[in-house]
Amino acid sequence: MDNHTNLATQTVKIRKTLGWSQLKLSQVSGITQATISRIESGKTSNPHISHVIKIADAFGTSIDNLIGRKP
Repeated sequence: MDNHTNLATQTVKIRKTLGWSQLKLSQVSGITQATISRIESGKTSNPHISHVIKIADAFGTSIDNLIGRKP
């Protein structure tokens, strides 16, 4: 599984664990709901690093965790 697939999977997993909708994540992260939807569905094959950082920050987690990277 590549980092892009992990990002999509982890974003959905963490968001749902927190009980957040895509709208809530959009509001907290400052990223449009449409962009979050594209990231989660895998339609954005190479998301901008600023979006990855904003999602990780919104979740209070690291980018490594967000992409499913183990140390």
